[in-house]
Order: sequence, then C-alpha cells, then structure tokens
Amino acid sequence: MGRLYRGIISPTLRQYTHLGDFAAQTDGVVYDPKSAPPAEVPIGTGVSGSPDDRWVFTEQNARRELGAAAGLAASSARFAAMNDALAAECLTIASTIWDATREDAAAGPPQAAGRPSARIGLAVELLLATRDRRYADYLVGQRDTIVKSFRSSGWVVGVHFRSSGTRR
Repeated sequence: MGRLYRGIISPTLRQYTHLGDFAAQTDGVVYDPKSAPPAEVPIGTGVSGSPDDRWVFTEQNARRELGAAAGLAASSARFAAMNDALAAECLTIASTIWDATREDAAAGPPQAAGRPSARIGLAVELLLATRDRRYADYLVGQRDTIVKSFRSSGWVVGVHFRSSGTRR
C-alpha cells in the first residue's frame, strides 16, 4: 500500500471474535467479485469465492504516521541485537517517513492547533538510532516550540535523553 494503515476489520462477528489460527478464517483467496460464483456464497463458511477477506482502512494523517515512525525508529535499536534485517527495515521506514513528511503537514488538523510538531518525537528517536546531526539540528531549531509547549513535548525530548544518558 505504501503507507501505514489505521485499522483492519473483519466482515463477520465469527471472524472478529475468533481466537484460533487466523489462517482458518479465510479460504486464502483474495475476493474478486468478477470471478465469484454466480450464487452468493455466505461469508464465513470457508467456501472459496466468499467475501471473507479483512478490510484495511487507511488515511492520510501525518501526525499518526510520524508517531508510528517514532515507534519504529525506537524499535530499531532494540531489534538490532536480535534481528539486524528487521532493525534496518524499521529504521528505513522511519527515515522515509521523516523525509516524506513536510513540516506543515505535521501540524495536524485545526483541533491540533497550538500543539508542537509531531516531527519532534520522530527526530528524537532517529537521532538516538542514527546519531545523524540533521535530527539534532532540527531539535535545536524547535527549541522555542519545545520550551513553549514543554508540558506536551518536553517529556518526549527529556525522558529519552535522560534514559539514554545522552547530554546535548
């Protein structure tokens, strides 16, 4: 899809509440109405051709994507000891989202007015993960914003640097 998704929903109550192997809930065939049987196949019967696929919901929400990217960047450092390929993938996705998200898009909707940029948290995590100076420069450039909205953004910067022992 090329972007993060907001949620996945199941088309039936049985699938939604299923606690076993998720592979048992579907026929494993992507539903295509053009090739479906002429008679309607009930959903959830496991019969090939039924529309039993989960539905993925997406949205263009820069603040949500930046928050998820911050989690991926933070995860990359933890995965590095166990799974280098996964750590690299997390960091690549986080960096790609950083590069693709403009500052004005990170401001959010009208109800987010006055909140600091969602890029601050991602910059912290990318700085810790990569030590790339551009993230430090961004944070220094956001100093007034961080201080002004310390109640909502100061902890993002402070708690990470305090716990990592990094001083800037």
